[in-house]
Amino acid sequence: MLKCVYPTEASKLGVIAATYRSGETTLYGTCPATCNLLPSKTLGVDKIDWMYFDAELEAVPRNGLAWSYTHFPYTEIPKYDYGTTFNISTDTIEEALASRAGGYPTVYAAPYEDQQWPRRIQGVRFIRCPAELHKHITCQTCGNGRPLCARRERDYVIVFVAHGTLKYKVGKEQGGCYASTGPCAVQWKNTLQGKGKTTWDETHDPERLLAWTASLPPGTLLRHRITGDIGLNPTRKIIPI
Repeated sequence: MLKCVYPTEASKLGVIAATYRSGETTLYGTCPATCNLLPSKTLGVDKIDWMYFDAELEAVPRNGLAWSYTHFPYTEIPKYDYGTTFNISTDTIEEALASRAGGYPTVYAAPYEDQQWPRRIQGVRFIRCPAELHKHITCQTCGNGRPLCARRERDYVIVFVAHGTLKYKVGKEQGGCYASTGPCAVQWKNTLQGKGKTTWDETHDPERLLAWTASLPPGTLLRHRITGDIGLNPTRKIIPI
């Protein structure tokens, strides 16, 4: 299930475009089972939806920028020097260092008690998301219109400090996904239920995404998947675009 929104209404995002993705029957039906932020790893999936991945890679607004995040291991994600920037989301400093050493744009979900950023670890800079530090900065204005997360060739790891009502779980126990509560959860549930500009037929998500992206104003910034991941829903019917 896919929900496409333009312009966004979330204060942290600014006036950009965004998508939300869920499974066909559960919110976490596209998330990897290895993700430590899931309420339970039994809710996740094991395979990447390569058809959707390819569509998301190509889904960049004309003269704009696009970026996304995935909790699938960096070893499973191909590298590209064009298209959407796929950030590898990591749950430990060790994972972040390994991903960065592999040459991938990397982000790290830090425990909420760990507020001391930036700092350098094993020679690698870890810097906190500017929007978490300054209320006047959004994804739209980050990096003077060139968001840090959209920069594929970067030599630093971006840190997101755990937030939301379940933040105490991050880095300590299973769970803590920021999207499982609050406004994100509302949007995610609406996506699952087909409310708003959403398609019920998941087989058409890739072509829908590409068509919608092509319709956005030139220069638009697009953040893919505020919720959800690139996993293959077990009930997905593979139909070529």
